[in-house]
Amino acid sequence: MRIDLFIAPGCPGCPAARKVIEDFARNTTGVEVHEWDLSRDPGPAAGRGIFATPTLLIDGIHILPGVPSTSDLERHLEPGARANAQGPRDETSTRESGDRV
Repeated sequence: MRIDLFIAPGCPGCPAARKVIEDFARNTTGVEVHEWDLSRDPGPAAGRGIFATPTLLIDGIHILPGVPSTSDLERHLEPGARANAQGPRDETSTRESGDRV
């Protein structure tokens, strides 16, 4: 599962959306997160009518505006993907435009 998170400076819901997504990715196998600051680089938001933040684009298909819940994200998991029973993954987070988080 790929999640593109679109944020912007001053967005009141963006920190909460980031936390939900980071927690979900840390505890779920096969999740890749990319963060885009719409004020600097629209990335895959271009041409999709995504202007509001926070907004998620899941697997390049599903658009979820606002702060998602864990159950919102779980509904988009592919069969076979599951919560990581071994605990959180140890990954380095980055905040560069479109980089993996």
